[in-house]
Amino acid sequence: DSLSETEFYNYLRYQAIIFGDLPKNGLLLDIGCKTGWSSINLVEMLNPKKVYAIESDEIMIELAYENALAQGFSDRIEFIVKDFLEEKSFLDLDIKADGGFFNLFFNNYTDDQMADILYNIRTLLKTDAKIAGLQPIKDSEAITPAELLLFADKEFRGYPEYINFKNSFVRAGFTPPQIENSMYFTTTFEMEIAKERKIKKKGKK
Repeated sequence: DSLSETEFYNYLRYQAIIFGDLPKNGLLLDIGCKTGWSSINLVEMLNPKKVYAIESDEIMIELAYENALAQGFSDRIEFIVKDFLEEKSFLDLDIKADGGFFNLFFNNYTDDQMADILYNIRTLLKTDAKIAGLQPIKDSEAITPAELLLFADKEFRGYPEYINFKNSFVRAGFTPPQIENSMYFTTTFEMEIAKERKIKKKGKK
């Protein structure tokens, strides 16, 4: 948690939120909130009606609540534990958010998992909802992503490739992500262009 609350990481999250032009005074998702500092940043910057902070790790959620409580924002943030890869776990959430934020989220998932997660998350979004994120992205034609201190994350799998990253969003009904400095991204959910989830073929027994 000491890394997430540093001035450096606060600056990066602030820049990602500014670049994404997320709506003020609305309902927001914080997808993969970890220890809650990104949720706190959203409250500080955008004065939302509520932030729904979603995390798969119960221990992280407990820490996130404690941090929000210490900052005086516990009544502005609702913390939710969900398995991002389990479609059924999202069906009981009655949420239609105006926007959402990903904070160093996709470092921990494969390309196939990333696509599945976006299909699940889209059920919580209004059409035209804006999405922003702090996410180093590999692109041979762009500047190499900054080497953030992600080695401290035991689940770290590496940075996503731009083509796979873009295609996962587009298939799930989002506009092609706009990337800034291989570090920040923004996209918009457009329900009408969403394609059906691909059914994975099972191997022969």
